[in-house]
Amino acid sequence: MKIEEALEVCQNIWASRRNAIKLDIVRQDFEEMVILEEVGQSHFGGLPDVPEGFEWPSYDYVEKRYLPFGKVEDGETKLCHLHFIAQFNLEQISLLDKDNLLPKKGLLLFFYDCYNQCWGYDPNEKGSWRVLYFEDITALKRARVPEGVDPDFIFPKLAIKAHARANLIDFEDYYDSFGAIDAYDFAKARFMCLKHLDCNLEQLKEDDPQAYDEFVAQLSALLSQEEFSDEIRYGEGADDYHQLLGYPTIIQNSMTIDCELLRQGFSVGRGWSDLPVDVKQKAQHNGPKNWILLFELDGVSDDQSEFDLMFGDCGMIYFYIRKDELESGNFDGVWLRLQCY
Repeated sequence: MKIEEALEVCQNIWASRRNAIKLDIVRQDFEEMVILEEVGQSHFGGLPDVPEGFEWPSYDYVEKRYLPFGKVEDGETKLCHLHFIAQFNLEQISLLDKDNLLPKKGLLLFFYDCYNQCWGYDPNEKGSWRVLYFEDITALKRARVPEGVDPDFIFPKLAIKAHARANLIDFEDYYDSFGAIDAYDFAKARFMCLKHLDCNLEQLKEDDPQAYDEFVAQLSALLSQEEFSDEIRYGEGADDYHQLLGYPTIIQNSMTIDCELLRQGFSVGRGWSDLPVDVKQKAQHNGPKNWILLFELDGVSDDQSEFDLMFGDCGMIYFYIRKDELESGNFDGVWLRLQCY
C-alpha cells in the first residue's frame, strides 16, 4: 500500500471513531457490596430489579437432530427460561455515553439462554435472548427465581466498573463500510491511529506540522515492515472485551449485514450464497448504516466463587440494535450473535 492510500485509510478510521463504554466485571469490596444491594444499581449476575407483575423471560427451545450429509431436523420442543446476565443503571452509565445514544434514565436488563447458547444465525432463535428496558425505576424490586430455573445459572453478583474510551473500527466492519483492503495494511494504519486517538490527520497537520511529519514517517516505515507483531495485530491488547456501544471486537466476521438479513427473516447460518442478489445488495448497503453494537460480553470468571462463564470456545456474545430503535428507546428488536474461535 502506498503512503497516500494509507493516510486515507487513517483518515477514514479517525472519521468513523466511536465512543465505547468499557466495562470491568469484578468481585466487589465491602463498600461496593452494600451499594450493590440497593435496587437499580448496575451489576453482572445475581437477580434483576423488576417492576410489579414481571414475568421471567422464557421461550420454546427446539432441539436439533444432526443427520448425515449436513442435514438437520427439528426434535423435541421444550420451555426454557432465559438466564439473567446483567443490568445497567442508565442515569449513571449515560454520563459516559459521549455520543448521546443511550436513554438518560431507566434500567436496561440483558437475558440469554446460556445453556443452549443459540448463535443467532436463524430468525427462529430470536426468543433465546431478551433485552428489557424499564424507564421508571422508583418502584422496582428484586426479582424472585422462577420455578424451573437451574440454580447453577443464577450467576454470582459482581460489580461493573465503567469508563469511556474512544473506539476505532475493526477490519471486518471497515471492509463492509469502506471497501476491500489488505488486512495487514489496515492493521498497521489502525495501530498508528491508536497512538493518536484524540485527533485526526487534518488537525495534526494544522496544529503540529512536525508531529504530522513524524506520523507519516512512522507509518511509512511500518508499511515497509514484513514482520507482523501481536501488538500491531491486536491493537489495544485487552484481556476482557466487555463493553457498551462502540465497535465490536470481532472474532469471525462483521455482523451488521447479518442482522439486517435476519430482521427480514433470512437465515445466515450457511452464508449468503443462496439469497437473491437484490436482497444481498440491499443488506450490504443498509446493514452498516442501520445497526450498531449495544452490548458485548466476553467470558466472565470469578475465582472466589469458582465461577466461569464461557460462550462457545472462548467466544463472546454481541447484542446489536438498529440506530433508530435505540433513539426511540425500543429494545424489542435487538439481535444477538455469538462468535468464538
